[in-house]
Amino acid sequence: MLTETNFAADRLAPLWPPGKQSAVALAFDVDGPTGDAMLDGSLLLNPRYFSQGAYGPWKALPRLLDLLSAYELKATFFIPTWVVLHWGAHCERIVREGHEVAYHGHRHEVFIDLTREQQLAIMERSRAIFQERLGVTPIGFRTPLRRLERRDCGSAARLRCSVFELDARRRPSLFPSRRSSETGSRRNSRSLGHR
Repeated sequence: MLTETNFAADRLAPLWPPGKQSAVALAFDVDGPTGDAMLDGSLLLNPRYFSQGAYGPWKALPRLLDLLSAYELKATFFIPTWVVLHWGAHCERIVREGHEVAYHGHRHEVFIDLTREQQLAIMERSRAIFQERLGVTPIGFRTPLRRLERRDCGSAARLRCSVFELDARRRPSLFPSRRSSETGSRRNSRSLGHR
């Protein structure tokens, strides 16, 4: 007996492991006092920026790691490597407890304003810091500040990284999008079979 199949619906159906009906991806940015104030020099003029920014890696991160441990959850932490250099023990704990760390610039640079060579230099420096300080080579990348541009994917591709753009403010969706490092095209993670 022949039955009609809706191939489009089948292709969009998520592929869940047996007995599972949903998935959650936990991802956190551990920016510390990096970003605009560090990049434009105003951080030195306003210590409040530093103390507020430092709260994340200094106090909030250990609490977050305790919470994830209590519920036996794993997450991805996007970390500017300046933070790795200044809160190394906290970042080492992320790796020690089995979480993923991923590229997020060195000082949370505005990648859209940089040349491909500058982007690559930052990512290479970041890779060296991750390897030296944490003993890992990240495979994920989230662009710091601003949205990801197609040309930005080339720098990540040179380091064999996956590029993730998880900005619900720009693309409201239940499913985060993933950009192909080689083409810069956006694909829905649901169609990639990610957990």
